[in-house]
Amino acid sequence: MPIFGPPNIDKMRDSGDVKGLIKALGYQPDKIIRQSAARVLGRMAEPQAVDVLIDTLNDSSHRVRMAAIEALGRIGDARAIPQLLPLVENEDRQIREAAGTSIAQIGDMSAVEPLIAHLSHPNQYVIRVAALALGELGDYRATGALLPNLEHVENHVRRDVAEALGNLGDVQAVEPLLARLSDSHYGTRLAAAEALGKLNATRAVDALLELLKDENDSVRQAAADSLGKLGDPLAVEPLIEAVLQDPDDHVRECAVSALGNIGDPRATDALIDALKSENRYLRAAVIGALSHIEDRRIPDVMSKVARSDKDKTVRLTASLLLDKLAHQTPK
Repeated sequence: MPIFGPPNIDKMRDSGDVKGLIKALGYQPDKIIRQSAARVLGRMAEPQAVDVLIDTLNDSSHRVRMAAIEALGRIGDARAIPQLLPLVENEDRQIREAAGTSIAQIGDMSAVEPLIAHLSHPNQYVIRVAALALGELGDYRATGALLPNLEHVENHVRRDVAEALGNLGDVQAVEPLLARLSDSHYGTRLAAAEALGKLNATRAVDALLELLKDENDSVRQAAADSLGKLGDPLAVEPLIEAVLQDPDDHVRECAVSALGNIGDPRATDALIDALKSENRYLRAAVIGALSHIEDRRIPDVMSKVARSDKDKTVRLTASLLLDKLAHQTPK
């Protein structure tokens, strides 16, 4: 009968026993203990654990390997990059995606060239993981290698590459992304619309206005959101139309928020009218939008909402806006 029981991970965590947690990574009788130790070391961002966590990437348990990958990302030590990069090609989807996420979290630019090489991989899933990681790393060296994949035969590759280009932030991607607003795959149109908003692509306004009529609700949401970010007054009337007529409440909410971001008083009437909606989330969004617009009617409207709206949260939101308006210095 053993004198000592299994490692007590909770006790080690609470006492900051790093050496004990590292030792627990090798506790072969119980994979749950090894997994828990890896997770705690990751949350502690403990650099002393990097070498042992790298060894743990070869653990017999899938869940332990996953915990080790995620912990290395949290710790953020570049020593892990050479061991994580091959996992981008792993046959297991969870391992691939976790490796890509951790490489991006670590943020070391030594990963850029190997990830670029993965963009020509025959497996679409490897391309997608590499693309998304490159987008998060933000190194413009990736732009030229990402752009051809906007024409990839696989829908989800085009989508993820569009998302990556938006995160990357290189304006060289604007024209190719504009072309993807008419992609046959709704996910690619959506990702391209979001990316153009992130890139502050004012050239995209006309195309995004057309996308407000897209057959897919999520695409129309993305178009409205990006138009709000771009802030072009040309978008006001089409966004008002979306607030009043779009059949999807989520699209209407995005259009409301976009009008608030633009801050044009022409939107006031439509926004006040939207306060009649049965959707409390839409009404709350309207209050947020009106807080960015200067119109003499707004205090009286908010006072009425604060008194009589049937939803407590909406009433509170209106009261907070009234308080804010009361403390503003008159112009």
